[in-house]
Amino acid sequence: MMNDFEALKVISRFRGDAIVVATMTANFEWPQVSTNPDLDLLFTGAMGKASSMGLGLALARPAKQVIVLDGDGSLLMNLGALVTIAHMAPPNLIHFVFENSVYRTSGGQPVPGAGKV
Repeated sequence: MMNDFEALKVISRFRGDAIVVATMTANFEWPQVSTNPDLDLLFTGAMGKASSMGLGLALARPAKQVIVLDGDGSLLMNLGALVTIAHMAPPNLIHFVFENSVYRTSGGQPVPGAGKV
């Protein structure tokens, strides 16, 4: 199994000129591995909203690849966005979810349903 930092290094190596929306857990390590920081949007203090921001960017810029780096706890704050993303189905949007089973940025509290969902 690959840890978060190793996964981010792989994503960075293959991102090309994609816009990257990083939030919560990814914000800790992404700036260390990003190959194109001018196209990074570090989404701090908006738990659960990276998926919505990524969708908006993907729809507004259909010729540009958009990558969302999200945490499982963060995504749980806005599950409804997944329905909208599925409905709109932008082909230029990739959404990575890092499962660590905790709300890392707010103290490491367990995520509801950790290991089951």
